[in-house]
Amino acid sequence: MLTLFFVDSELETIPEEMWKDDAVTQLSKKRKKKPGNLLLDSSLLHRSIDAYFPSSSKRRGRPDIFHILLNVLNSSIINILGELSVFIHTRNDILIKVNPETRIPKSYNRFAGLMEQLFELGEIRSGEDVLFSTEKKSAIESIKSYGSGKVTVMWPSGEHVSRNNLVEARDQTFVIGGFTSGDYISDLSHIGRRVSIFDQELTIWTVAGEIIAAYETYVGL
Repeated sequence: MLTLFFVDSELETIPEEMWKDDAVTQLSKKRKKKPGNLLLDSSLLHRSIDAYFPSSSKRRGRPDIFHILLNVLNSSIINILGELSVFIHTRNDILIKVNPETRIPKSYNRFAGLMEQLFELGEIRSGEDVLFSTEKKSAIESIKSYGSGKVTVMWPSGEHVSRNNLVEARDQTFVIGGFTSGDYISDLSHIGRRVSIFDQELTIWTVAGEIIAAYETYVGL
């Protein structure tokens, strides 16, 4: 089993500090939802994020990258074969567990609505099946609870390894930063080895895709 953890992911609802912001108020009225039940989306609220969180405005509010990521992972061969387990840990220490059989909406707006529902209700069901569920857990607690095998942390400044040497066992856990720039917020200094596969920052779906390709090669697919 290949287990992927996306840690400190920039997937969250609008923080309380922003609720009275003019742009947030307008969006709330348009969507007919309370600000705290709306996803923080930098494509809609970049100026507001920059005003309230200037030190982290370049990375916060990126649900779009998880829409792309989950569609990529969902359609991978190892996911179809039941060999992939995916967890999304957010900057607010909310752990999202993804059912591998969940069909990810191709429409971003539908995906965003689904994530808003998930944060509000704590789980998304289809009949008896739980598609997504959440629990309050730190990154380390999450990895210790649901990780499988040896843990490897993807880090741009980590030990450089080739893709051929990335996967070392059939049961292995990889930690990937769930953000577009910067470093982990969580302290991961005492867990796993730190490795890099390229000398520049890559998108999270590119990193995940390289790991999946390496895993499929390792297991002979």
